[in-house]
Amino acid sequence: MKKESRELEYKQEYTPTFLKTVSAFSNYLDGEIIFGIEDNGNIRGIKKPELMKLSIENAINDNIHPRPIFRISEKELEGKTLIVLKVQKGNETPYYYRHQAYQRSDTSSVPVDDKALRNLVMEGNHISYEQLPAQKQDLEFHVLENALRNEIGIEKFDYDVLRTLGLYKDGRYNRAAELLADQNEIAESTIDMVRFGDTESIFLDRKSITKETLLIQYDEALKFFDHWYQPYEEVVGFYREKRIQVPRAAFRESLANAIVHRDFTINAAIRIGMYKDHIEITSPGALPSGLTKEDFTCGDVSVLRNSIIAEVFHRLNIIEKFATGIRRIKKEYASFEESAAFEVHKTYIKFTLPCVSYKEEGRTENIEDFVVAIIKKQGSITRAEMESITGLKKSRVSEVLKTLTNKGVIQKTGKARGTKYILAD
Repeated sequence: MKKESRELEYKQEYTPTFLKTVSAFSNYLDGEIIFGIEDNGNIRGIKKPELMKLSIENAINDNIHPRPIFRISEKELEGKTLIVLKVQKGNETPYYYRHQAYQRSDTSSVPVDDKALRNLVMEGNHISYEQLPAQKQDLEFHVLENALRNEIGIEKFDYDVLRTLGLYKDGRYNRAAELLADQNEIAESTIDMVRFGDTESIFLDRKSITKETLLIQYDEALKFFDHWYQPYEEVVGFYREKRIQVPRAAFRESLANAIVHRDFTINAAIRIGMYKDHIEITSPGALPSGLTKEDFTCGDVSVLRNSIIAEVFHRLNIIEKFATGIRRIKKEYASFEESAAFEVHKTYIKFTLPCVSYKEEGRTENIEDFVVAIIKKQGSITRAEMESITGLKKSRVSEVLKTLTNKGVIQKTGKARGTKYILAD
């Protein structure tokens, strides 16, 4: 017998308190309430299941507003009849019980606070935080204007441009515009950065970027990174080689992801902790609704929490919008022993970027061994991906792959553009 959880609740008998949990499930997540089982898991059963099913249905229809999506069924267990109420997360939030919306807290259902209620109202009206009216309407955009001129060559910056970017609608600015304005007063849009020494009690450097457009925050965070993780040179054999501590492109992608996808309704800053052997970037907010942890870490699906900001960053060539960020971070580490890590929690997402060690050169001197090592790490890879990772020309990569295939070390799968290379059995 499963224990009670956020998604599962037991009721020994019918009591109106189950309606709090119906509200919570409807507002936040699919869940089940099983009647006829004690809190400790002992099975008691229901003596008049048909009567109870009718009572449950009437109670929900009369007391939960708007009407939620649910299904009631019977289940036999240990010779006793149980009533199973399955409640589906709705898309018309908030769902109220006696003028109060509820959420799950561990194994209980508790009232939502004012902030959570506002978020439910926005979700139910299909409005994101960035679409809300700006707190200030006297905004200036010199930084954004210069960025657009430099990146895409716009000649005239006016309200038409702002409307096209989704920052100005019906004669007023929205929160996305405020976040991208020169004077950004939204306190939640802050980046805190610390460079630690040998321990977290030693601060070598610290910087907090606040009341600045997101574009300045992005640029300043990159400058902070460049100061502490500069490339260096090392003599290897007879040659002086350029090396890196952390792949800059991996940091840039992680930083942009944290800014674009963070939850601005949470009163917390993006935190960047820089250590001697790794960097941690923590972005406030769980995954957007509809995106699973597996989707996120695989980098195959993109669900945008802040689509307006993402569009601006995309136009400025800071990000790609097509679920490539995580894959690009992984690719930056493909030729090293270390790998980037991604953690998904209930209230935040963390990127961990390790410093590369160059153990045994990190990259082998033998190009064939190097290619085999990459395939072993990636599992499978296309010729174009191999070119990108190794930096070699198409002809050279094709030659090496053909040689390794003829030797029986690797083998081809797929056809035409779908051709990939894997290690031979």
